[in-house]
Amino acid sequence: DYERARTLLRSSAQEAEVMAELLRWSPPIWGLAETALLSGRPAEAIELARRAAAAYRTTEDTTLFAPYAVTGTRALLALGDPVGAASWVEEAERILARRSRPGPMIAVEHSHGLLLRAQGRLGKARQRLEAARASWLDRGRIWEATWSSIDLAECHVRAHRLNEAWVLLEETIETTSRLGCPPLRERAEHLLRSVRARRPGSEPWRPLTVREFEVARLIAAGLTNAQIAAELAIAPKTASAHVEHILAKLGAARRSEIAAWAAGIPRAIDPPVRTPAAQSR
Repeated sequence: DYERARTLLRSSAQEAEVMAELLRWSPPIWGLAETALLSGRPAEAIELARRAAAAYRTTEDTTLFAPYAVTGTRALLALGDPVGAASWVEEAERILARRSRPGPMIAVEHSHGLLLRAQGRLGKARQRLEAARASWLDRGRIWEATWSSIDLAECHVRAHRLNEAWVLLEETIETTSRLGCPPLRERAEHLLRSVRARRPGSEPWRPLTVREFEVARLIAAGLTNAQIAAELAIAPKTASAHVEHILAKLGAARRSEIAAWAAGIPRAIDPPVRTPAAQSR
C-alpha cells in the first residue's frame, strides 16, 4: 500500500525535521526512498538517499545511514547508471567507515555485490552477496536478508547456476508468503518462472519443496529431527516445522509414511544441490 506508506512516512519525517533530530528523521526518509524504489520511481529514491548522505556528512553517528547504501545503489542501477552507482557505493563506504562497527558495513558488502553483478563480474558478485546474506541472517534483518536472497538468486541465474537459484527462490517465496510481503514475493516468483523455463521437466518431489524433499529423504534414512537439523545446518525448530508441513502436504499421520513416500522416489532423481552458502538458518 504505497500511497498509505508515503502519507505516514512523510508525516513522520516532517515531525522529525521540526525536532531537528537526525536519529528520528533518517528512518522515514529511508522508508520513502525504499517505497519509491519498490513502486518504480528510482530517480526519487536516489534523490532521497542523497539528501540523507548530505545530512550524514556532518555527523559522527552514521549507523542509520546503512540502509541507504543498498537502496541508492539499486536505484542508480535501475536508472541505468552503473558509473553513478559505483560513485555512490564509494561515498556510502566513506560515510559508514567513519565508525568502525561491522553491522553497517554489511550494507556496503551488499552494495558491492549489486555493483559487481551489474558489471558482469559474477564470481566476485556471488561471494559478496553470499557474505552479505549470511550476515543479514545472523542479525535477524529479514528485509535485507530477503532482498539479498533474491539478488544472489539472480546472480546464480546469470551464471547458469540454476539449481542454487531454484533453492534460494523457493525459500524466499515461502518467507515472503509467511510475512505477507507481495513486492518481494512477486519478484522471487518471476525469477523462479524464468529458472523453470530454462530447466524444464516435472519434479517428482512435488507437492513438497526442495528443502522438504531433503528432509523427507533424511527421515527415510532414519534421522531424528535433531539429526536432520544438524545435517542441514538449520535450527531444530525449523526441522520440526518442515516435518509438520510434509505430513500435512502428503496427508500422512506418521513419519513412517513420509519414509515410505520418499523411498518410492528413485535415488537417481535428485533435487537441486544445496551448498552451505545456500542454506538458511
